[in-house]
Amino acid sequence: MRKLFTSALKLVKKNPLIFLIVFIALFFRIYGIYPGYPDIHPDESSSYATTAHLLYNFLKPDRFDYPAGVPFINALGYIIFFIPLSVLKIILMDSDALIQLIFSPHNFFIEHKDAIFGNRFFYAMYWTRIITAVFGAGTVLVLYLVGKKLFNKEVGLFAAFFLSVNYLHVIRSHFGLPDIYNGFFALVSLYVSVLILEKNTMKRYLLAGFVCGAAFAMKYQVFSLIPFIIAHCVWTIRQKNIWYFFHKNAFYAAFVFIATFLIMNPYYLFNIENAIRMNRQDILRYRIGILEFQPYSYFYLYNWGIGKLPSLMVILGIVAVLFRSTFSFFLVFPFAFVFMFFMTYYSQGGIFPRNFATVMPYLMLFAGYGMYTLLRLFKNYKHTFTVKVLVVILIVGINGSSIKNSLILDKYYSKPWNETELGEWLRDKLPANTVVRNYQLFLHTVGGLAIQDKNIILKDWNYSKGPNSLAEFQK
Repeated sequence: MRKLFTSALKLVKKNPLIFLIVFIALFFRIYGIYPGYPDIHPDESSSYATTAHLLYNFLKPDRFDYPAGVPFINALGYIIFFIPLSVLKIILMDSDALIQLIFSPHNFFIEHKDAIFGNRFFYAMYWTRIITAVFGAGTVLVLYLVGKKLFNKEVGLFAAFFLSVNYLHVIRSHFGLPDIYNGFFALVSLYVSVLILEKNTMKRYLLAGFVCGAAFAMKYQVFSLIPFIIAHCVWTIRQKNIWYFFHKNAFYAAFVFIATFLIMNPYYLFNIENAIRMNRQDILRYRIGILEFQPYSYFYLYNWGIGKLPSLMVILGIVAVLFRSTFSFFLVFPFAFVFMFFMTYYSQGGIFPRNFATVMPYLMLFAGYGMYTLLRLFKNYKHTFTVKVLVVILIVGINGSSIKNSLILDKYYSKPWNETELGEWLRDKLPANTVVRNYQLFLHTVGGLAIQDKNIILKDWNYSKGPNSLAEFQK
């Protein structure tokens, strides 16, 4: 990971264009975080609330349906960046808090828990969203490195731009969920597998074990092992010795894989029965083993998740890589194929579009190669300024729908929540002593006080009570 970070830093300095693309990616992912989607996502608390819980309980999470990898990473981010800022704010507002922090730190963090993390971990939710956005932008940089390593600089740049504005990846980077983290480590596993193909050192095998173990610690998925296994099989063939498959480096990688997962999930083995029970519920929810093709996922990806023209670039790239760089095809495509097969045929995981954020970097790598293949029609295009401008116009045009949808998303995520505006409307516009029929009404302080002060009578309504006419609602 240190080598990857150093290489990335050097490449950014030498290539300002990739720096611009990463900046665009970060902008799309940061803008709209606040106020963002309301704090009612059913799965998002698995990251930020679990992070706060394990910080107060010796790294023990409060759930095992998700692994603790994401909370573990978030905890590092909290400790390094966000908690010190919250503590400093508390101290500046209350000088006695500094004395308490010095002489009784345990009581300080217990007493000021809400002040640090926010009521119902409100601040922590935003901290996690920021960390997720950074990982999303970081995935764009890693994709450039992979494209450059596997093919050439142009493919890396094209692929990075496709991912930087990809609507599905942008929207998923606005939530503190495991998919972006999982996709990041899955892509890093591809990069490390390429390094192993170059040189099969023990150090690179250990790095592969760590990266794959980290990916498994984000979600209970083993897809990130596919590129590594392929790379190891290639070396087995090169050695012309079937026993090389059982080389000590492979066992070292397997050991590091398990150790990484257990370090990030230190209580997993002690709660194995509980974890298995929760995983069985996920198996039922995802209907794993259904063996039924579900075309809606492809319909969604084609129209919105990827976009129509970028989808065509993905298909063109898959065909082009197969015939022009067959070796690279069989290193990259199996991950994408197995993932899509699992989500859209072997299970119904595809009904949750956020799952595709994991495979999106691989698909955008093919899109980048498709773009490169298309531009090969213009010989020596990179040596002509005019053609370069046309290339920029073309790639922006191809990604026009993704850019438009991402901007719309950010624009409306940056607006006040509906419940906030509703509360202000109740305060400013609703007459006193009014009868209001409502369905799951979520209100913050302003709306709640308005209902109380104006003596508003609330009557619950839900679908189980049957249909209602417009006249009833007007009344």
